[in-house]
Amino acid sequence: AESSNANRLNKKNAINASASSPPPPFSEQPFSGGVIWQILNSDSDNEAAPAPVITSKEVAFALSMRDNTPMDNGPAWSVIRSQPNMTIYKRWPPNSNVLMVRITMLLEDVDPKIVEKHVTVPSLMVSWSDATTEYRKVDTDTFYSRYAFPSPLGDREMLEGRHVGDTPCGGRVVLFKSTTHPDVPETPGLVRGETLLAGYIISAHETRPNTTLVHFVSHSDIKGNIPTFLVNSMAAKVA
Repeated sequence: AESSNANRLNKKNAINASASSPPPPFSEQPFSGGVIWQILNSDSDNEAAPAPVITSKEVAFALSMRDNTPMDNGPAWSVIRSQPNMTIYKRWPPNSNVLMVRITMLLEDVDPKIVEKHVTVPSLMVSWSDATTEYRKVDTDTFYSRYAFPSPLGDREMLEGRHVGDTPCGGRVVLFKSTTHPDVPETPGLVRGETLLAGYIISAHETRPNTTLVHFVSHSDIKGNIPTFLVNSMAAKVA
């Protein structure tokens, strides 16, 4: 009995010590090192549990987008446009004919929590985006949105699963990926696009006080009977 009590006490002390220990430090750059590489190359997703719309490996891959060469062994980012506090990049991911776009922004005098709120609260998503005509919550992690596109494309709708979480370096990540839902079939007369993976990586700037660093990544196919080259051209211009 004494041995059993001692084992329980040791286990309790170990749990308390683990809970109070600070997480291991991570370097802000390169973001694709350490734990993210381990996640990407592991089988950490529990196959017995319901599969998440966005897996831990996809989160790790999205975080690696901060680097010039993402972790899919594809080409590096090339600059489309650069101006003070904002740079726009493009790249062609392996095994995809859909262009990927990344925008890196420095937002001065804006708190990271304010940025996160504006990219997660449906009413605010509509308020700052002229192209977004509707954005609503379907359930806990599923969101429906509708976008106005210039003629001759016509409006598009999206149904996406969302992941919101912490980054290893103290920032926040908000990711979206297309999904399905029994209560939200495709709207007659509308084309439903596909979000392969898109979202935001938000953090306080390391050296510039009162400045938020935002990386926005979009890999989306707006679908419809539109030549791929035109879709990709528009993606780059709209960004």
